Amino acid sequence: RVQPAGARIFVDGEEWGTTEGDDRTIVELQAGTHDIEVQKDGFTTYRRSVRVRAGETMTLNVRLSE
Repeated sequence: RVQPAGARIFVDGEEWGTTEGDDRTIVELQAGTHDIEVQKDGFTTYRRSVRVRAGETMTLNVRLSE
């Protein structure tokens, strides 16, 4: 989940879409390390590297700060 709504999600530099309301955004990635970035005008950009393991699910909750 990402708050606020309307934030843009990037994975490994590629835009995956924009968040809407309180809906979850589901991204399926191959195993390995991936760079996650979430941005919205007027808010501090969130950046994090995550390691995805084969067959596992990872939950990431992001709340951007102004």
